[in-house]
Amino acid sequence: MVNIGELRTGQVYTFYEKRTLLHNEQYYRGRFLETREIGNEPGKIYRYIYIIRDLQEGVRKAVTITPLEWIVRVETLDEILKGKTKLNADVLGIIEEYL
Repeated sequence: MVNIGELRTGQVYTFYEKRTLLHNEQYYRGRFLETREIGNEPGKIYRYIYIIRDLQEGVRKAVTITPLEWIVRVETLDEILKGKTKLNADVLGIIEEYL
């Protein structure tokens, strides 16, 4: 699992999101852009993650802005396929760029 602070701009990841206790966990693939802290009131800072992802099976892309606390975990293709392929992390990174 990748730590939020270790995400690289432009890298594709699988993001796992859970909005509230009542929501089911959802996952999607997207290209990490950045995280931002926004606070216009003293003592209140909101953290968001910006991700480019497909909205509908490759039809169009959009920037998704999600509260950081909704992101449960983040994985690379290498982590997902660990032990299921003989390809090394560098090759998987190149493949991931085209997914």
